[in-house]
Amino acid sequence: MRASAKRVRPKAAFVLVELRTPQPSFDPRLLAQRLFGRGNAALGLLLFAMTAASFYSAFYLPHARGFSPLPASSASSPAALGVIVGGPLGRDGCQPTAVPV
Repeated sequence: MRASAKRVRPKAAFVLVELRTPQPSFDPRLLAQRLFGRGNAALGLLLFAMTAASFYSAFYLPHARGFSPLPASSASSPAALGVIVGGPLGRDGCQPTAVPV
């Protein structure tokens, strides 16, 4: 219980300070917008899932499947290549936007 309180207090303080600042670095009211809030939640879940999958495969491939280190690490290269190739491609179609408060 104490550990969770130690994590919540700084976040709550950040939100309170940002709500009172005339020009906040991040306006927490943006998360109340349905599209913006759900998009951020989806990105957070995606980040969690990708991190968990890569962490799990680092143990699964060598121990359960018997891969040596080089084949085990090269098994994750298609995902890395997708990020390397897809990153610049996705950026070309994006336009800078401003979200109204």
